[in-house]
Amino acid sequence: MPRTKLTVEEQQAGEHPVYLGEGALARLEDLLIGQQRSSRAFILGDERTLELCLDELLAQVPVLGNALTIEVRPGEKSKDITVCRALWTHPAEHGADRDTWLVCLGGITGFI
Repeated sequence: MPRTKLTVEEQQAGEHPVYLGEGALARLEDLLIGQQRSSRAFILGDERTLELCLDELLAQVPVLGNALTIEVRPGEKSKDITVCRALWTHPAEHGADRDTWLVCLGGITGFI
């Protein structure tokens, strides 16, 4: 299958930028290094996405090596208020504060 090569493009999503394209993971690494004030990071994804993407993410963004992983079930069953509540409370119970990074992989992240 042919691949399209993209340069990193920044899109605004309210106050939070979204980076797309080749080089986006390097840009994420730069951002995380530049914002070292955070003592905690979490990576959120469903089990399939984490299986396929987590190793590559950690290889490309080594500063996330100590991040805690939050795994949810794939599919629509994870898109309910009970899962949402758990995703809000779990980081807080594990030391998250306003400077904590949440790196989201996959479709579930649009629901949260």
